Amino acid sequence: MAWIEPALKHVAVLSFLMLMVVSSSVVKADDVAALLEKKTTSLKQHRTLQIGDAVISSGHVLPAMYQEAGFVPLWPDSAVIAQLMSEIRAIAQDGLRPEDYHLQRLEQLNRPLDDGIQHTGERVERDLLLTDSLIRLSFHLYYGKVDPRTLHPSWRVPSYIGNQDAAALLLRQIRVGRISDFLHGLRPRHIFYRNLSAALDRYRRIARSGGWVVIPDGPLIEKGARDARVPLIRRHLLQTGDLPADLPDSGDLFDAYLQDAVIRFQGRHRIALDGPAVEDVYGAVGPETLAHMNLTVDQLIDKIRVNMERGRWVLRNLPPHFIVADIAGFEVLLIEKEAIVWKARAQVGDAERETPVFQSEVAYMEINPTWTVPPGNLRDSILPALRKKSDPSPIERFQVYDLKGNPVADPGRIDWSTYSGTHLPFRLVQKPGPTNPLGRIKFIFPNPDFVFLHDTPQKKFFEYERRDLSAGCIRVEHPFELANHLLRLDGRRGEVALEKVAAAGKTERIVLKTPMPIILSYRTVAVNESGRVVFIEDLYARDAKLLKALDGPVVYWNIATGE
Repeated sequence: MAWIEPALKHVAVLSFLMLMVVSSSVVKADDVAALLEKKTTSLKQHRTLQIGDAVISSGHVLPAMYQEAGFVPLWPDSAVIAQLMSEIRAIAQDGLRPEDYHLQRLEQLNRPLDDGIQHTGERVERDLLLTDSLIRLSFHLYYGKVDPRTLHPSWRVPSYIGNQDAAALLLRQIRVGRISDFLHGLRPRHIFYRNLSAALDRYRRIARSGGWVVIPDGPLIEKGARDARVPLIRRHLLQTGDLPADLPDSGDLFDAYLQDAVIRFQGRHRIALDGPAVEDVYGAVGPETLAHMNLTVDQLIDKIRVNMERGRWVLRNLPPHFIVADIAGFEVLLIEKEAIVWKARAQVGDAERETPVFQSEVAYMEINPTWTVPPGNLRDSILPALRKKSDPSPIERFQVYDLKGNPVADPGRIDWSTYSGTHLPFRLVQKPGPTNPLGRIKFIFPNPDFVFLHDTPQKKFFEYERRDLSAGCIRVEHPFELANHLLRLDGRRGEVALEKVAAAGKTERIVLKTPMPIILSYRTVAVNESGRVVFIEDLYARDAKLLKALDGPVVYWNIATGE
């Protein structure tokens, strides 16, 4: 039995060592919880938390997640971490930057850590950064990185923002280990967004292959001309897909195939060829076409990224059918089940009176509308005409009211020369008729800018390539076609003979039983029905400001969640 005593001593030593390990683990777990509570409390109080070079600014959701979890680490499962890291790297497909989600620091920290107490700080740091990355990814995919109100003050935040328990939702995704599926479901699913994502991938592939070379300046190149730049133009058009790859190479000859390809390129870049100073020709390469060809691939990629951000603002929670007033594209679209079922040309606000962007719902249409003269129009055009006493005709188009709303019996006796500016003791309302600026119909949707869609007597302006000609409202071509579509979708096909009502000359309001959603959007990149990427002029110079914010620091929106 002599062997028993040494054995018992050995067991005692092993038991002591195991107790020390367990004690060390307990201390370590307590230390981690204490440190997590300390850091998240600080974040909640000060709204930011500095971790190395990274800044965490989720002062509401992140602390709430750890409080609900009892301040234990949220990321013990390496497989779940791997999902999140994969999504961070893949976020570039949405035009967002992986570095906004702590990628570099997480790759440094995301290595196996032993159980030594010296790693407590790194464990806490990694856990907090992973959580903040998930919050950022979720928020940016669902709402957008940039708060649109910082660029468009009248923008109304959709009602669905701020009515969710984000902390509980995100915590649940970590626990069930479905990070990838969850984030995929947050992306806008509309075809507009999916097409932009595909376009981004295509142009990034061009960039990875080296992009295209700059084509030198020179004289206009037309069909039949020979020029040393033609091979460079051919290569460019092959890269952009405007020239099929199976056509013969004609060397330095600008042949019919190249002419057709240039026509496609000019159409995709919306190059205006109808201005008095335009040197380009349809199907030929002049200064304007050359300038568009010499835009770098990176510039076009950034343009796509900017428009994906705009898509994240609006392309969700949409019904099967809605209207898009495409400001920069000068057109109005009706969408049904992701298909464009109707579109028409539009005239939009000029540089001094830009058409705003927002979402609303068309509540009613008004046939034979009157027009109340806005102060600016009164000052700039109406009053100067009324002061010409030799021509009394301008006042005959208007009903004049005093400030109490009473009609003025004989407005022809008013001495208009005594008035100036925008402050008049009268309100002028133009009667319905062929010269009424609103035409024969208008579409009304609530908004603080008093913008609406309407007909116009100025039909000839629809023939212009560039149509920023209005005072801010949107003049739409073929408005009665749109009105009939709205009645059809409202379950009232054939119920109202709109043209007959208009011909009668009487003002009549048609209220929709179900208001029609409308988006006043500003798209400078779109994908047309043929799948071609269309680059549109940045009419109001808005892209650069949005790109700067998109590539700038992460700033949480000030919404109901408290971020």
